[in-house]
Amino acid sequence: MKLNNVFYTLISIFIIGFLYQYSKKSELPSLNKFDYQAFSKKYSNSERLKNTAVNYMKLRGDLWSTTSTGAYKVAHLAGGLSGGKFQPPIADRAHGAGNFAHYHTWNRSGGHSFYGMASNK
Repeated sequence: MKLNNVFYTLISIFIIGFLYQYSKKSELPSLNKFDYQAFSKKYSNSERLKNTAVNYMKLRGDLWSTTSTGAYKVAHLAGGLSGGKFQPPIADRAHGAGNFAHYHTWNRSGGHSFYGMASNK
């Protein structure tokens, strides 16, 4: 009888551990989004970081920043020049629950520069 209880306890611990790990994986951001902050921790050279993020967005890649300022800067540079100067990006709100506020380049070419927390509305 004691051995039976130990067996059920071990199975329960295994199931709880599996469910915990599975729930953590489901909290990860969507695939194909470039995490500007995670990349910046890995590469301290700010010019390399900025160039990589800008080029990624130009190629229609979506990226994410913790702040609207960071997202703005990347979208601003990714938009390129018009009339000899960089144009301000277009701000856009989150489109429904689970989505993020973001910026587009001034001409809406390229990807999205997301920031902040996902909307709950």
